[in-house]
Amino acid sequence: MDKTIVYYFSLVSPYTYMGGPRLFEMVQNHGATIAYKPVDFGRIFAATGGLPVNQRPPARLTYRLTEFRRW
Repeated sequence: MDKTIVYYFSLVSPYTYMGGPRLFEMVQNHGATIAYKPVDFGRIFAATGGLPVNQRPPARLTYRLTEFRRW
């Protein structure tokens, strides 16, 4: 069985940095490899109606900070 993790990431996403150590731990523990797939969130947001962080409603921004604390 192929042990490749297809990893979609953005260098501007804080989740990329917060999740990195866990990803590398999984790779080591399971003898997997990573297939890196960089994505451009700006293009994705434009195509799907998503908003950049600085344009989101205050309630969404507050919840985002709550999520960061959980991580």
